Amino acid sequence: MDRATGAILLCCALAVAAGLWTIGGPLQARAERRDAQRLDDLRALAYHLACLRQHGQPAEGQDPRCPEPRSHLDPFTGAPYRIDQGADGMIRVCSEFETDRRQFALLPRGEFDADTGCLTHWADTPAPATDAPAP
Repeated sequence: MDRATGAILLCCALAVAAGLWTIGGPLQARAERRDAQRLDDLRALAYHLACLRQHGQPAEGQDPRCPEPRSHLDPFTGAPYRIDQGADGMIRVCSEFETDRRQFALLPRGEFDADTGCLTHWADTPAPATDAPAP
């Protein structure tokens, strides 16, 4: 092998190594796909909870007008998504993420807090009364 061929091979190897270092390689890509799935789940769950609230149902309720989310559990760890609902219409659903969550902070349709891993959605109606006195 002459020096020119060796130099070209070395440049190619360095370019591949730099590319993997920059984008993280296949393991990073898999983690990013799992995190994208988690964010999709949080959106679907927040939408479901807002729909239930709009139709006067509690968070544990069911309504045929409200599409069911895929799951209330992280499909990769089995951990439940954290849910917090305020009386003022605030719905917050949270998950643990594997990658830098700041990549999701600028996404539309809900306010995502990269520090906590929580997506906040504001429902149009207040939470239904759960401890209403019997008539």
